[in-house]
Amino acid sequence: CDVVRVSSEGRRSSGRISIRDPSRIEHHGSATISSLLRRGVIEPSSRLRVYIDVVGMVALLYDLLVMPVTIAWELPMTGWVFYCTIMVATFWSLDVVLTMR
Repeated sequence: CDVVRVSSEGRRSSGRISIRDPSRIEHHGSATISSLLRRGVIEPSSRLRVYIDVVGMVALLYDLLVMPVTIAWELPMTGWVFYCTIMVATFWSLDVVLTMR
C-alpha cells in the first residue's frame, strides 16, 4: 500500500507499508474492497471528466434556454428541437447512472 507522509516541517516523503495481519484486509476474490470501489471512478481532473462536464454545461444551457421557449409558445417538437431534446434527455439519464456508486 503506497502512502505519503508529511513531516512537521512540511516535507513530503513516499513509501510502501505492509500489513502484517492479512485478516484485517477484506478480500473479494483477489481484489480488496477499496480497489473495487475505485473502479469506475473518473478522476475529477482528467480530460474525460472535463469533457463530460462541458457537455453537461451545454445540455444545461439548452434546457435553460430552448425548453422554456418551446413550452411557452407551444412550438412543435420537430426537426433539430426533437433530436436535441432526445440527446439531452439521454445525456442526463446516462449521467445519473454513471455518477451513482
